Amino acid sequence: MIAIVGAGITGLYLGHLLQEKGIDFRLYEANDHVGGNIRTLERDGYVLETGPNSIRMNADFHGLLQDLNLLDEVMYTAPAAKKRYVLKNGAYRATPSGPISLLFGSFFSFKTVRRILKERRLSPEDIPGETIDAFFRRRFGDDVVDYLVAPFISGIYAGDPKALLVAKAFPQIKKWEREYGSVLKGFFKGRKKSEFKGVFSLRKGLGQMAEAMGQQLGDRLQLGAKLEGLEKENGKWHLELGAEKVAAEKVVLALPAETLAGVLGSVDGEMSAALARVNYPPVSVVQSAYRRSDVPHPLDGFGALHNHLEDSGTLGTIFSSTIFPNRCPSDQILLTTFVGGARTPERAQLTDNGLKKLVKGDYRRFLRIEADPVMTHIVRWPRAIPQYDPDILDAHAGLPRLVEQKIWLAGNWTHGISVPSCLERAQELCEQLLSEAPANSVI
Repeated sequence: MIAIVGAGITGLYLGHLLQEKGIDFRLYEANDHVGGNIRTLERDGYVLETGPNSIRMNADFHGLLQDLNLLDEVMYTAPAAKKRYVLKNGAYRATPSGPISLLFGSFFSFKTVRRILKERRLSPEDIPGETIDAFFRRRFGDDVVDYLVAPFISGIYAGDPKALLVAKAFPQIKKWEREYGSVLKGFFKGRKKSEFKGVFSLRKGLGQMAEAMGQQLGDRLQLGAKLEGLEKENGKWHLELGAEKVAAEKVVLALPAETLAGVLGSVDGEMSAALARVNYPPVSVVQSAYRRSDVPHPLDGFGALHNHLEDSGTLGTIFSSTIFPNRCPSDQILLTTFVGGARTPERAQLTDNGLKKLVKGDYRRFLRIEADPVMTHIVRWPRAIPQYDPDILDAHAGLPRLVEQKIWLAGNWTHGISVPSCLERAQELCEQLLSEAPANSVI
């Protein structure tokens, strides 16, 4: 029997794949709900995402949604959400959406555009421990880092590009440089082609997908089963799950690094210590609804990202009701704003009133909103997103050592933080569990 612990998206999808193949397994989850970081709240006419807000469609997700009978529930981003804004010189500016707007738009100076185009002729370099900041400054120059890369990293990782390792956080981009000699050449030549395009959610939010996956697993899923101990007896792993003790030949622990650090102390002390060092900065999510008539800004985009060079209190804002109009009553708009992260962790720990004041200050300056919100909802993630910085290297290096003992680790700290990366990891795990082949590939 295979025991999977952790019903986040990785554990759920692994269970889905094993169920399709008729493999004997059980999935255990400590909470009373599935989905991990993916969770949707429905409240008084609002659809509130407390974790990921949307996902890029690909063949894996299309197949999964088809299996779950959820294709009719898919909502793609509205055409009005095409623009992406970045805070630059105290105001929101639309970023280039393609080669034409890059060459002939006003976001970058002619000098910067020329520097970007020069990247095609730069020689590739293999620099051990190179950070995202150093990599993009080397290949594209300062303006691209300060006004595209840094805001992007702030929005995706809530991280510091001067700390994150490019080979870990964006292995595909590093691969393009290595194989094509240029990131730009690799982007156009090395992209994976897919018939499925667009960014999507579901009518009732992404939590609808996670709940459907849990329901499909039936009695193979057990909620309220917290892993409290793990030891090997007579060639099998015995898991203490509350009052229950379960025996399994193979174990998959799809859990956050800090949780694993406690569980694996008696199994692999070195790995336990490495897992405890993985960084997770805090992030608070503030969702605010306003009467549409009280918001002067057209909100004609996906949202706006900030960086450390500009005077702002938050990491950025998603225009949630522009992306998916059903997220709030029709006469209102819904904004989702992120606070804290690696650069300003103390801000995520402000009181509720402190967070509301900070967010309203940014709304007033950049969206010209003077009115009070009609609804505010706050979610706190004390340990939000794992950082792919040097402190994660030892944890990644220890993964194959545990596979030798028939323990596989998973989660957004192992092979990528995105939801698609978690699905890819689940597919990889499924193959390894069935083949017994050691897992030596770590990004």
